[in-house]
Amino acid sequence: MDSVDQIKYLAPKENRNIKAKCPECSSSRKNKRDKSLSISREGNKILYYCHHCEWKGSYNEYSGTTSNKIHGGEGNKRADPFASRLRAIKRGVQW
Repeated sequence: MDSVDQIKYLAPKENRNIKAKCPECSSSRKNKRDKSLSISREGNKILYYCHHCEWKGSYNEYSGTTSNKIHGGEGNKRADPFASRLRAIKRGVQW
């Protein structure tokens, strides 16, 4: 069973959000039981986002199409350590 099949299996049956283990990163993490993956349903569309590895995407049950991005990419907050430091300084965190 691939990752998107697991998402379809775990997805809530009605319009709401759930948390689950991420099939992309949970096996390589120190805390393997952490539920960092948010899965939500909006009508026929299932949306998912991992708050750890930033794996995200959607699945449309009506058309059977999948759109996913694995491990960040553009907009990845963890990719640029200087951007993280700048955000911390703006919040008043002493570096």
